[in-house]
Amino acid sequence: MKIKKLAAVFLALISALFLFACSDGSGSDTEESVYYSKIRVNDCVKIHFSGYDTLGTAQFRFECAAIVKNNRKVFGLTLASSADEVASAAKGLEKLLSGYLSKTEGLKNGERIKFVWDGGEKKMTETLEKKYGKGAIAATDFDVTVSSLIPLTDYSLENDHSLQFEGIDGEGKAVVRFDASLPEEARICTLSKSEGLKNGEKITLSFDGSVADYYLTQGKRVEELSFSRTVEGLAEYVTGADMIKPEEFGLFEPEIAEGLQSYAGSRLKSGAGIEIKEFFGQMVVRYAPDAGETHNRLYMIYKAVLTGTETEPKEFFFAPYIVNAACTPEGELPGSVAYHPVLPLGEEDPGFETEAGTVKGFETLEDLWIALGLGADGAGTDTSFEAPEIPQAQTQESDQTEGGQK
Repeated sequence: MKIKKLAAVFLALISALFLFACSDGSGSDTEESVYYSKIRVNDCVKIHFSGYDTLGTAQFRFECAAIVKNNRKVFGLTLASSADEVASAAKGLEKLLSGYLSKTEGLKNGERIKFVWDGGEKKMTETLEKKYGKGAIAATDFDVTVSSLIPLTDYSLENDHSLQFEGIDGEGKAVVRFDASLPEEARICTLSKSEGLKNGEKITLSFDGSVADYYLTQGKRVEELSFSRTVEGLAEYVTGADMIKPEEFGLFEPEIAEGLQSYAGSRLKSGAGIEIKEFFGQMVVRYAPDAGETHNRLYMIYKAVLTGTETEPKEFFFAPYIVNAACTPEGELPGSVAYHPVLPLGEEDPGFETEAGTVKGFETLEDLWIALGLGADGAGTDTSFEAPEIPQAQTQESDQTEGGQK
């Protein structure tokens, strides 16, 4: 029994001496202690996610320098090996590695994708062991969770477009306008109806599905692609003299004044001229529905003055007009309609004789009213001024003449 105990103590002492012989005696780790029994080459795979959530992409690359540096002996290096030698060994390892990701596009945060070694993990491990030794290094397929993708922002297409209605009630048009910076692929849309519109009816603006795809590439998630709109704001044909603001007629005054001056210069005695004194008022002649395309005539009545004659300057009334005048609910002429006043300066237009020649217009308001108001072949007349009282005899005489302008 004592012999067995002595033998055990002797063996333990021999083992201790052997271990001490393998040590530098300082108690610190030697080069041998930093080697791993088996290297996981998976640690060389660096995967990067980029882009927007649901549209993310994944890429990978091999970075083996750290593994080589921490496992020098497997790669034929020592602690004394230079950085260049470590880098060269790392590149040698990277050349042996090849694999792929199970999905690289259309990624969203939180989903799982797999990294797979070409030929399978077993074949890759065999390739590495053939180079670096049996059991020294291993490769396994592995899963990874998608992360760090930029979240999408909910977005409305109404931020980048506007639907505008132009023209006259019953003849209106719908126009879609976009932010100038938008590319064509963000503008693909259709209208359920774009012409012949009237106030109060509903139309639909629909965007193509590809528009939503474009916004996704910008990090914006679009849910609504169709918008229902009620047509509104279209101008209406003028039926009453008070529907248009008087200041609107100032837009035409320069053109009217120029026309009168041109007439005076070419048709009247030398030195005679015609000037606008003031805007007197407006008169609307409405036409019956069966009058074809003519809905109304809007007369702009001015007081004008004949000058440059031997007698006192003579005042008279001049009545240019607009055919089919319309206005917005605010009493303004619609900007989408180009109006040009008709100047009644032709041979057949009413006028009166003066020492300077024939002046187109009316000497009195009664004359104007008989010619344009009472005699108008329309569905009614409305004025912004008090219509003069015309004696019955003059009214009957008016009925027997041409009957006014059409």
